[in-house]
Amino acid sequence: MREAEFLARLVQRSGTFLHLDLHNIYANSINLPSFDLADYLDTLPLERVISVHLAGGSWADGLYHDWHDAAVPEPVWDLYEDLLSRTLPSAIVLEYQGQAHHALTRIMDANDESMIVKDVKRAQAIWQRAVSGQQVVSDGC
Repeated sequence: MREAEFLARLVQRSGTFLHLDLHNIYANSINLPSFDLADYLDTLPLERVISVHLAGGSWADGLYHDWHDAAVPEPVWDLYEDLLSRTLPSAIVLEYQGQAHHALTRIMDANDESMIVKDVKRAQAIWQRAVSGQQVVSDGC
């Protein structure tokens, strides 16, 4: 059973909601040749997504890692916009960690503040467009 099918069944059978980590599934799409990003999102019960996680990552040892140590990459912004065109979750989580997450990640410093503020403003702008531009049905709390 594919991961998205498992999550869909789990959410539907348990009656719970889903925290969708867009950067993690983006990382999977880069690292796993058979991973179909569009199919993954189409399989999930998006009306049950209660929160969305946005982050950035880095390359190490030939793999792309979900280390929360960089700006949100463009493909993740595209996923975020696509998701918000289908459902409006109750919360958006934007995460940055740097070396606290993994010893191989870079140390974040004061220079990263502008990157973080830029990502926060972009997330807010995309959210505002989605909220004002369409009527989306969501089961989110």
